[in-house]
Amino acid sequence: MLEPLKNIVDKVLKYSTPFGHAWSGLLFFFRLLPTLTIGQEIFDDEQEEFVCTSGQPACTEQCYNEFSPISHHRLWSLQVLVTIIPILLFSFIATQVQAKHKLYSAYVSSFEEKQSKSSAASKSASMLSSDHDRFIYAQAKNKLSHYEVKTKRNLDGEEEEIIWHPDVKRSYILISLVKICMETLFIYQLYLLQMKQTKASGFFNREVWLIPEEYKCDVGLEDHFACSADTDVPCYVSRAWEKRIFVIYYIIVSILSFLFLVFDIVFVIYRIAVTRRRKKNTKRTLLVPNDTDDRVSVSSRRARSQPNSRAQSHPRLNNLSRSTEDILLNRKETEFKPFVPK
Repeated sequence: MLEPLKNIVDKVLKYSTPFGHAWSGLLFFFRLLPTLTIGQEIFDDEQEEFVCTSGQPACTEQCYNEFSPISHHRLWSLQVLVTIIPILLFSFIATQVQAKHKLYSAYVSSFEEKQSKSSAASKSASMLSSDHDRFIYAQAKNKLSHYEVKTKRNLDGEEEEIIWHPDVKRSYILISLVKICMETLFIYQLYLLQMKQTKASGFFNREVWLIPEEYKCDVGLEDHFACSADTDVPCYVSRAWEKRIFVIYYIIVSILSFLFLVFDIVFVIYRIAVTRRRKKNTKRTLLVPNDTDDRVSVSSRRARSQPNSRAQSHPRLNNLSRSTEDILLNRKETEFKPFVPK
């Protein structure tokens, strides 16, 4: 029975951050196990040991219903059960993504292998290389480009492949937000339960989280109740100190779980932003040309533009060049006469 749960947890832990690992450890080792072992022994006999000083029938039961609408142990068991549901949803999404990646990879590899065999045999276009098959191959190749395969060491020290996809990242963030909402909701429910038992208010009030040894039952103030004869019935709670310690322990674990989930989302969003920046920087470096090409092109342009710019900026040099050209032309036009001594 525990083997499927272990496979689901292992699949979720592959995609988890360090804060996600810490949250999972708190959930299973510091919340589930204490609730099923210690909490059950502390809170199971609470109704039997709840005693009220009233001789009216069913008055004790009515006072206990007002004191504890739901047992702490059942509330925490319900919280663990509800918290596991998002884990199952994420495991289902990750399984679907892995299956699609495996399907696309198998089709692309088989198509390329068949194409290489057909080209090696120098065959003409066959049914394998038809337009329909090429269209499906192009679609599978395009969808496969959205997947990212990474390797990561698991808890046993072995390397395993992790397939990332935008759907996995979005679902991870969404499910983490759902878990944060659940943690907040159950902390608030525990606060309401403690307000019922202590008749105090204020989340940061110390008296709210301390289960009282004596409880003043005022059910008799309402009409048609079992305690209508007594408006103020004193009731006594068994092992109040044990219950106080366990409630304080559980609220600390709940606050730590809430903080780990917040840090987990912040860490995932930061990592996604960093990867996007790196991809943008790589694209920019690929688009910008090399420095050597820039220098050669700039130097060649300067060399071409320098004579014209000098001639235009210095009219004397222009006149001098023209005069030298005229002299050379006159020399070419004059005939060569040998020197004869007289």
